[in-house]
Amino acid sequence: MMPRLDGYGTLAELQKNPDTAAIPFIFLTAKADRDNMRQGMDLGADDYLTKPFTIPELISAVNARIGRREILAQRYAEQLRHAEQTLQRISGISRVTDLPNRECFEDDLGAALEATRDEGGGLVVLLVDVDGVKLVNEAWGHEIGDRLLKAVAERVA
Repeated sequence: MMPRLDGYGTLAELQKNPDTAAIPFIFLTAKADRDNMRQGMDLGADDYLTKPFTIPELISAVNARIGRREILAQRYAEQLRHAEQTLQRISGISRVTDLPNRECFEDDLGAALEATRDEGGGLVVLLVDVDGVKLVNEAWGHEIGDRLLKAVAERVA
């Protein structure tokens, strides 16, 4: 009922812009029938208060939205931490053997060499080369070659 852009239009415009789409939106309106409420909620409104409303009602609605946003932010932060841990874990692990990959080996070897240099000790490195994996891949496919590497890795680990 506003002159140029009503509440529905305002909410629709806010939803179009990624910078404003997540802003909590509470309708404060004289339109009290179910269809109007449903339309507002379907557009993405967080709450719908009809006039006359009281200040405590408005404060309660705002506090509920803030609480919900905090819960969502905590969940998002937890999911982000979990994803970071997963990425850290898998970034140094071979998808086939579940053993440290070449990059991880090089990092670990560099750290071990530096530690032995500082401590004046020695270092033993065992290198296992599985000959013929390329031939297995060509003859029987990568799935069989991966199974071979995994079996060798299980026996070495």
